[in-house]
Amino acid sequence: MAKKTIQYIIDFLNETDDAKYYHLIFTTHSPFLLSDIPKENIIFLNDEPSIKQTFGANIHTLLSDSFFMDDGLMGEFAKNKINKIIRFLNGKNRFIDFPIEQIEKVIKSIGEPFLKQKLLDMYNKKFIKEYTDRQKEKIKKQIEDLNSQLKELDNDSNR
Repeated sequence: MAKKTIQYIIDFLNETDDAKYYHLIFTTHSPFLLSDIPKENIIFLNDEPSIKQTFGANIHTLLSDSFFMDDGLMGEFAKNKINKIIRFLNGKNRFIDFPIEQIEKVIKSIGEPFLKQKLLDMYNKKFIKEYTDRQKEKIKKQIEDLNSQLKELDNDSNR
């Protein structure tokens, strides 16, 4: 609904003969409304908004630049959990305060596709490679054991 508000109002006013006599004042926390209004017609609460343009601007840019969201666009809990995973996967932290088995589950629950994919790539690089290397070593050991058993059988049959 908020996304279409300005359009509805403009359409309504355009149907009246005296539309040019109206002055409208909106207060909002909605970036959808801001993206429909030129910056020259907006009064920001902070003295120097960092946003260059509002009309037709990206909603995420409007949110982060115009609504005092200097510390990002995600909740603190999610940000902290994701940062812990990043530090762990980068090797900066050797331990993590939740079970390692949950890392992949947490990553797959992330809603931002780019972040999710990058973290899955990091996860796979760390754990899949380690798993593959362990499996290779295990198979090599099994081959050595089987070759040893085969050699023993050959020695026994030659007696």
